[in-house]
Amino acid sequence: SKASKKRGPVNQGPEFLDDDHRLLLRCTRPLLQSQNAGVVLAVASLHFYLAPIADVPRAMRALVFAARTKPECQHVLLKNAVAMAAVQPRCFRSHFEAFFVHPGDHMDVRALKLEMLTYIVSAENAPSLLRELQAYLRSSSQEFVALTIRAVGRCAA
Repeated sequence: SKASKKRGPVNQGPEFLDDDHRLLLRCTRPLLQSQNAGVVLAVASLHFYLAPIADVPRAMRALVFAARTKPECQHVLLKNAVAMAAVQPRCFRSHFEAFFVHPGDHMDVRALKLEMLTYIVSAENAPSLLRELQAYLRSSSQEFVALTIRAVGRCAA
């Protein structure tokens, strides 16, 4: 009967997904390997909001990879990743070091990376983050040092 086919909430695991929902997720998964950063962002967002939590890390891995390899799209990808990390920081913790600031990063990208690091910091990676932030404090850019000090304050809160 139809009543026995009724499924529960999406976030309770793959066995609770509607067949069409499962098909959507399965058919979009290969698009995470796209060379187009916009496609990767759209599919990662789809999986972040609609996939069971166990399937989300694969999508976040693709998003982080695209942000590292596509500098021209880095700001948009990081902005979206930060919004996702604000909701579900655990999905990004395994990519912690990917958000370290590089000397060639633009100031807006540096700010987004610092914000991301403050969202995904945990007891395990806090010592590493503090060492990294101490290195950033030696920067010649006063604006970057100010951003770093704010990041230290957010971590301490």
